Amino acid sequence: GAQLSTGDIMNISMGSTNIAGGAFVVADAGGARTDAIIDITSASTATTDAGSIMQINTTGALDSNVLDINKGPAATGSDGHVIDITTLTTSSAGNLIDLNFGAVADTGDGINIALGATAVAAQALVVTATGASSTDGWVLAADNTGDGIWTGDMINLRTGTGDASGDVFDLTMEAGATDAQAFVISNAAAS
Repeated sequence: GAQLSTGDIMNISMGSTNIAGGAFVVADAGGARTDAIIDITSASTATTDAGSIMQINTTGALDSNVLDINKGPAATGSDGHVIDITTLTTSSAGNLIDLNFGAVADTGDGINIALGATAVAAQALVVTATGASSTDGWVLAADNTGDGIWTGDMINLRTGTGDASGDVFDLTMEAGATDAQAFVISNAAAS
């Protein structure tokens, strides 16, 4: 009801010894579902992490995945997305995906994509734009804001030893792009 409640609707305490049991298990028999197995609708206006719609915090030395998604075979001629994010008509300033590395010696990557040997029609990243963006770096932006003295390459490409026939860079300046430049280099360093 519309009451000022502070208690939880459901609170599950697994204890330290129940390591083989699950808190919530759903087994779906399949078929063409017409409703979501889990459906969350929120009109929250929270401004802190404590008011997040879903929050996961780990304190143990976890060597397994926080989220592990294994997708089954696609239906013939159709395939849904694993994660689908669509913004509404109201503008927002938050990022759809926001990664923050803490002040620790991480060795993992922010995003790591491994294309399988038979995924020859797949692309690691595709950006399609219909708007006339005026923001610098609207496809890709990298900025060493901490002014760190880095020694590794910012971009590193390796073709491998195979007799490849594709181009490392394929740049086409369309007929109407009369004011665009292919490469612009500004060097502010003392030479």
